[in-house]
Amino acid sequence: MRMLTDQLEAKLDAARCGIAQRLGADPEGLVFCENASTAIESVLRSLPLGCGDRVVCLGHVYNAVRQALKRRCQETGAVAVEVPVSLPFDPMKLEQAVMAEVQAGASLCILDAITSGSALRMPWTSLAAQIKACGVP
Repeated sequence: MRMLTDQLEAKLDAARCGIAQRLGADPEGLVFCENASTAIESVLRSLPLGCGDRVVCLGHVYNAVRQALKRRCQETGAVAVEVPVSLPFDPMKLEQAVMAEVQAGASLCILDAITSGSALRMPWTSLAAQIKACGVP
């Protein structure tokens, strides 16, 4: 019980800072959420999406993420763009396809580290750096 009352906040802060360092992110911009649904809803509602904004995600995106994105796009007039994930899986082709969509004018890009339905490990480290360099969150 002492850990919950005296140490939990410091331990969570240390974990958040460690994750931020690994992701190359600002620790002040990261939070822990109960689940993926809560996390994606929080992110999508925190961004000022508008009519015609393009949100890029993968064709193998976690379904709760897909549904939240679909709802948010309906509310705002933004457009969800799903990049197909071909099988057999070729990470380089996927990177090229995602970056083509990002460079075509994405306002946001949502990546799964491991896809839900196919359990494929995405090249998110490389993609995240390229997407960030384009100024896309």
